[in-house]
Amino acid sequence: MRAVLQFALGHNLAVDACLILEKDAVPPARMMPDNPLRLGRNLLARGAKARPR
Repeated sequence: MRAVLQFALGHNLAVDACLILEKDAVPPARMMPDNPLRLGRNLLARGAKARPR
């Protein structure tokens, strides 16, 4: 179980890093339509972390 949590945590950090990098790379006007999808992906990663054993 601990390995799963560590994987979810690491995946979440990777997603956050991708968000930050994309925010710098993509102009805000182009980024807006994709934002809910990225937010959903991040929430899914957090949900996997919070799921009971």
